[in-house]
Amino acid sequence: MFQRSKDMAVLLTVWLLALMVSASAAFGQSTPPTYQIDVPVSNQVTTNQCSSAGEPVSLNGNMHAEMTFTTDSSGNHFSLAVSNNLNGTGQNSGLSYTAQDSNTYTINTGDAAGDITVEFRSDLNPVGGGAGMTLIQTLHLSTDTSGNIGLEVTNNSTQCGA
Repeated sequence: MFQRSKDMAVLLTVWLLALMVSASAAFGQSTPPTYQIDVPVSNQVTTNQCSSAGEPVSLNGNMHAEMTFTTDSSGNHFSLAVSNNLNGTGQNSGLSYTAQDSNTYTINTGDAAGDITVEFRSDLNPVGGGAGMTLIQTLHLSTDTSGNIGLEVTNNSTQCGA
């Protein structure tokens, strides 16, 4: 009987140690916080790069960005996920258009802040049918380790074909 109690105590001690190691490993692997920003788009008119078709489109809606960063011995690594949710009106045809897309951009730097200028491409689809176009937005993205995010649309253009 005494031996059985001793075996149970050893088994319970081993189980508790395994539980503590597992819990400390789980707490040590924390998920980095996510920082967010929304930027309204209001009556931004695209330039038309199509040679024979297409049209300028007046855009309204929202640009959204989420950022996380990690730090290791090589520096800071910023991951920026950008999405758009836009409605537009064709300036020649009056057609309604929509654009919804997302992409992720990475900035690796030894500094506490970083910035990047990117081309963000989305399908610009006419509501109710018709020929789609490609929306090309030039975005200036900036961020830092304090969680500040900058998202600026510096140019909007359309190309024929989606």
